[in-house]
Amino acid sequence: VELAALMQALPLADVSPSLASVSLEAAKALAEAKMSTDAFSIIDRINFSGANVESIPVAMEALGTLRKNGELKECLVRYIKLSNIADNPKKNVAQLWMIYCDLALGNRTSANVYLSTIDLDRNEPEFSLQQMLKGMMSETAEKPNYGAALDSYSEGIVYGVSSSNWMPELLFKTGMAYKKNGNQLAANEIFKQISTFYPGDSFSDKATK
Repeated sequence: VELAALMQALPLADVSPSLASVSLEAAKALAEAKMSTDAFSIIDRINFSGANVESIPVAMEALGTLRKNGELKECLVRYIKLSNIADNPKKNVAQLWMIYCDLALGNRTSANVYLSTIDLDRNEPEFSLQQMLKGMMSETAEKPNYGAALDSYSEGIVYGVSSSNWMPELLFKTGMAYKKNGNQLAANEIFKQISTFYPGDSFSDKATK
């Protein structure tokens, strides 16, 4: 509460890049404490132009926590804003998470339109996130296609990086797709991997259950 009050008193629109990063670390802490309004307030007041674009990765981490807390609508608005910043080093990731929120909120048509405009190389780290979204599109179709979803998820895992913050969710969705496709053995193996390699992650808890 004291941190939130302190951050509210600071003129964040005019801070230096170093103080912007520190402020966004505070936003992460507030997001983890589920003080969403205060966390969003910090993100909204930071001016991400010029040298402050270097602080965007920290803002993305804060938004990631807020997204996992279920703040999808609010995160969607911020991802749109960040994806429109030309010099954003996380531009592709911001746009992909924007599509994720759109899809999770049931806006499948809009999500599909935006996803069709993105064509990433397999060597790009966010390629696996793109494949997760394609798998989600297959699963949420009028007639769910779990085989096609598994193809997309599997490609995302093969060409992904284990340290990517979306990897636990990608693996979990893969396990659930195997389960829905009638392959419980493969599903259990995937769930076991999540529990082993990502202890403490929310998807690890779901996988264990």
